[in-house]
Amino acid sequence: MLEKLFSSRVRIELIAHFILNPGGSFHARGLEKAVDANYSAIWKELRNLEEAGLLISEKDPGRKVFRLNSDFPLLEELRGMFL
Repeated sequence: MLEKLFSSRVRIELIAHFILNPGGSFHARGLEKAVDANYSAIWKELRNLEEAGLLISEKDPGRKVFRLNSDFPLLEELRGMFL
């Protein structure tokens, strides 16, 4: 599972962003500046993190937004690493 979580710079930046903003819901386009990556790389990594269980997605009118899964089994350990 850890190999899936930490295999790219964009993924690490996304994990950090979600850990540091635990109550937020974010769309891929809105993360471009925060993560300093292009939309396709962000979209790919959001899907990977959702598949790993760290993120949950939901449909907001006209777009898909992602938020941190508070029930993720390793969330406290990840939070400790990033804080």
